[in-house]
Amino acid sequence: MTKENVNTPYDDAFRTLLVKCPMLVIPLINEVFYEEYGLREKVNVFHNEFFVGNRHQKKRITDSHIGIRDKRYHAECQSSTDGTITVRIFEYDAQIAAENAQTEEDETTFTFPYSALLYLRCPADTPRTMRVTYKVPNGCISYEIPILKVPEYTSDEILKKELYFLIPFHIFAYEKELEKINDSPERMEDLLQVYKRFAKALQQKVTEERLTEYERQMIRDMTVKVADSLASKWSNVKKGVEDIMGGEILELEADKILNRGIDIGKAEGRTEGIINSMISLVRDGLLDLSEGAKRANMTREEFERKVNDV
Repeated sequence: MTKENVNTPYDDAFRTLLVKCPMLVIPLINEVFYEEYGLREKVNVFHNEFFVGNRHQKKRITDSHIGIRDKRYHAECQSSTDGTITVRIFEYDAQIAAENAQTEEDETTFTFPYSALLYLRCPADTPRTMRVTYKVPNGCISYEIPILKVPEYTSDEILKKELYFLIPFHIFAYEKELEKINDSPERMEDLLQVYKRFAKALQQKVTEERLTEYERQMIRDMTVKVADSLASKWSNVKKGVEDIMGGEILELEADKILNRGIDIGKAEGRTEGIINSMISLVRDGLLDLSEGAKRANMTREEFERKVNDV
């Protein structure tokens, strides 16, 4: 995917989930980088626009730039293999490192983020990692960038590992068979059973308080968005996924949940009304603390104290 002011529905879905539901990326980070973060670890989402080039700067937009604890992570989501992706990853990583450089007397340290590449489609022989080597005056610096092949993850693996971030993109696993699935009632039913399992599992996780209602609905909305694009030629597939996962693309159900709370607060005519509405949404499990704090224009710590006040 070209990252110069051109977005695809897949880019949009990836970034929407990352920005609005950052907690969903934690299991993905654990999977790719072998971390062991808790599901409600604090995730900082940093800006993702950079300018590269010398005489004529170009704006580039990364798919993700986040921080957990003292580490920064950068992942690119690609719909197909691209010979220029390594160069783009270097450009993004170098910008991130430059912005966070630390200088002490005569030494400056540039800390590069942990980077990864997610392929929505790729040849079977695509390697699991790509090696990047920087030649510097005193030698070479070399490291590997892990590659996650999204279509290889079965629905069972996604649910077992709680990789709910990948649910909207799971339809890529069936891309080559969509025409046959669309024309076969039996195969169509098999596909719909997969999405019924997803829908049921997401609802169960909300009940168990491992997902918020907002996160659940956002996953459903993005699943419909991606399916509408990838299966645009296959009306049965498109309609089947949409009927099960629900949601509206023009006005997302997840955002409706938030906007109802904001409207209630505005109707009360004061900032306190908005804060109280966000607190209610969090206590009802419809919103997580980070998003509630952001909507209430408070720090997470301040907002959490209010939520916990009896």
